[in-house]
Amino acid sequence: MGVTSIKLAALALLLFAVPALALSSAQVLDAVNGEKGYLSQGESASLLLDRPLDVEGGNYWVVYTYLTSNPNTRNAYLVVDDASGALVTENDVLLSVFAVVAGYDYLTTLESNSLSADDLNVFLSEAGSGLDGLESKYRTIVTNQLADKYDTFDFSPLQTGLEDLRAKHDEARDSVNAVFEQRQTFKTFYSNYDLESYIKSYNESFSRFSAVSRASKAYDQAVRDKIDEATNSPTLNFSDKQQLKDGLEKLFTSGNYEAFYKSVVEPGSNKASASLAAARLGVARQAESTRYVVAKKEAEHAYSKELVNRVSDLLSSSNAGVIRSCGLDSAPLKEAWVELRALMENPSNSSIDSYGTVPAIAASVSVLADSLQSSLEECINAPNVDGTPAAPDYSLVYAFVLVVAVVGAAVVLYRRYRQAQEEQ
Repeated sequence: MGVTSIKLAALALLLFAVPALALSSAQVLDAVNGEKGYLSQGESASLLLDRPLDVEGGNYWVVYTYLTSNPNTRNAYLVVDDASGALVTENDVLLSVFAVVAGYDYLTTLESNSLSADDLNVFLSEAGSGLDGLESKYRTIVTNQLADKYDTFDFSPLQTGLEDLRAKHDEARDSVNAVFEQRQTFKTFYSNYDLESYIKSYNESFSRFSAVSRASKAYDQAVRDKIDEATNSPTLNFSDKQQLKDGLEKLFTSGNYEAFYKSVVEPGSNKASASLAAARLGVARQAESTRYVVAKKEAEHAYSKELVNRVSDLLSSSNAGVIRSCGLDSAPLKEAWVELRALMENPSNSSIDSYGTVPAIAASVSVLADSLQSSLEECINAPNVDGTPAAPDYSLVYAFVLVVAVVGAAVVLYRRYRQAQEEQ
């Protein structure tokens, strides 16, 4: 059994070790999109991967948000803990997860620049066929023809160069096979360790492509040197010079190794590496952005419309007199309410830390409001000593009616007095 077969067999056994997931992809998206979701108006969400990342022993789903009108945008990343279903806000965990995301984006960038393992393999297959043909031509032209006729002419640099080119080609092919293996391992476990190995295997393959490009260039230079040597030889006649020149000119490579490296591998890998470096520098900023989004949304959920309406009604001017008459103290609720409103309605207070205090303060406000409302209702509905509900207090009404009656009687008497005076 070959090494590759052994590795694949081992991988098949390891598949049984893949832990079962607590959440489905639908549940993860519901945690972000649901009733208490974390999306802004006009946003949608999608999974970065079809399963969670295994980072430092924990499983974390990565969700990115984007403008619904432009799916190519990525506004923010959210991380959901597979075990608890909660959104992650621990900075250390976010830093680790987003470092993996940066690496994954690096691999995606490579693939978008025609540098997937499949792309590399296709090139090597075609280049390998060309190399087979070149080796065949070398045997026909040099080994079977020129070497015997021109036994004093040194063809060994060509032989050495061609052997080195073959060795470097095979090393590049082996490196691409390693990329395939690491890709399969990563897609099985999605762990940060496997991702690092995956990236390293890619970088190693790029080094091998650089080496085979240099070997190809060195071999072609050796052919040119031998053509110059034959052309300028003081001991060869014109016919021999021409025969050597014609034969050697058929031994150039097609230049495909150098061309592929210069036009595809080098620029594509450099672009991806620059992108990876920038992404890694932005990991801390991305973690802070995620924490801010989650803190802000959870603060908005806590500072709900229902809570605002309930407390506003309870502390309205129409209730103030009743609260005082019942001997209740609304000051604690007012104080907490002022603090909560300042946090949510003052833009200068918009920070991760300030938003992080809102749920606890909102919970305190809710408890104080419940207590005041309960005490107020108990006061209003308090029974009399005999157990019957307290009768409404009509004393002010009676006094008002009495005043009206007295004033009315005075008016009537005054009119009669004036009428009697006029009749005299």
